[in-house]
Amino acid sequence: MNSLKNIESFTIPRTVFIENKKLLGMIVKIKNEPGSLERVLEIIAKNKINVESVLGNTGGNVEHVDVFIVCDITNKEIIKENLKDELIKLPNVKNLNFIENVHDSIVADTLHYPLYIIPGLQAIIFTNISIGGMFEYIIQRFGEEIAKTLFWHMGYSIGKNVFDFWYNKIKDVEKTVKIIFNQGIAFGWYYGKLYIDIKNKNYEVTLYDNFECKFLKRFKIGSHFIRGVWEGVYEKVFNEKIFLNEEKCIQKGDEY
Repeated sequence: MNSLKNIESFTIPRTVFIENKKLLGMIVKIKNEPGSLERVLEIIAKNKINVESVLGNTGGNVEHVDVFIVCDITNKEIIKENLKDELIKLPNVKNLNFIENVHDSIVADTLHYPLYIIPGLQAIIFTNISIGGMFEYIIQRFGEEIAKTLFWHMGYSIGKNVFDFWYNKIKDVEKTVKIIFNQGIAFGWYYGKLYIDIKNKNYEVTLYDNFECKFLKRFKIGSHFIRGVWEGVYEKVFNEKIFLNEEKCIQKGDEY
């Protein structure tokens, strides 16, 4: 894990947009057992419908789970109720609801709220348009120095709170730090690598495509939000004040 060259992006299908296609979205509640999803997809395939996206709810210790399926029905005479009748007849399907489209090419899952990463950890999704625009507005409205201070404090509080959350669950300091780092990648905050030696108090964070520096590249103010996150995390680890030095930055033309 030393660059972005061999890593692929991933689209989270909470909203599916495919230009020039007519999409059909549905939520299918299926039994949480082997083969349930396969039988649903077999019926869809039998009707010569291509599946563009599948997103399943985390199962765990539940009898049924919801699956968000988006299909391409461009130039197809599909009678939705007939398709629903076929799927409902499957013994592993408990219920099915179609999603009403505002536009033929866009399907948004409006049948589930709130979103959770794991039970008890609610997620709120912000795009580059919203979070990038908000950060830019703060810089332009209050100036760079106030903005940098605000970004750092936001990140710092997040780092400390997230550490407490995960440490209380797994009771292992090093694994907690690695889980937090991996979550940053999974949530699209950055891609990179982590080195930590708790015994000798050595640590280093290398980030490729840090969202903060990427979205605010024209301001060239460096990383303060993400730096604050990791200073908050490491203060929890070492129980002392931590200052991280940003040696390189993509805003300066560096690779990471």
